[in-house]
Amino acid sequence: MASDPKPTTPEPKGAAAVPRHWLPSPWDHSLEKLKATLSSPGGPCDANDLKIVPWGAKQCEGYIDVPAAKIADICKVLRDDPDCRYEIVMCISGVDYSKEDDKLAIIYHLLSVANNQRAQIRAWVPKAAPEIDTVEGVWAAANWHERETYDFFGVVFRGHSDLRRILCPEDWVGFPLLKDYEFPKEYHGISCV
Repeated sequence: MASDPKPTTPEPKGAAAVPRHWLPSPWDHSLEKLKATLSSPGGPCDANDLKIVPWGAKQCEGYIDVPAAKIADICKVLRDDPDCRYEIVMCISGVDYSKEDDKLAIIYHLLSVANNQRAQIRAWVPKAAPEIDTVEGVWAAANWHERETYDFFGVVFRGHSDLRRILCPEDWVGFPLLKDYEFPKEYHGISCV
């Protein structure tokens, strides 16, 4: 059996050191390399459209912020490029960081079994009309993840084959994981408090 790779990131030292859990693991794709792949000649993005959000105190994962309008093309590159080969979408989730934000984040957690690495990309959509293209044509498993994100955040995945609630009842009002959501006092005569 092959041994696990050795960490490539040095251990933190000194008072100003970043705690170890805020640093990438040996299995995390280099954000700089990921950005270079997506902005390479013929790639789906311009380098100026991409923003690296490194590991840090406010988040335990590093991301590449990508343009929402190009999400399907970006995901195809991440699946098909030999240096990426992200054949699995582990999770697609929404994040409403605060009531004051006018945007929602859609985060894609990807896994390459072939290359033994993982990556995260993030796209932003407006809260007033949260829409983004589906990626179920890239990964079939996206179907359920996108339904859950629709169910809890109201994000419409354009082109989705069966976009409907997956956990809440069909007649549920609102989207429970939005920061401004007000939980109902009752549902069909049953108390919710």
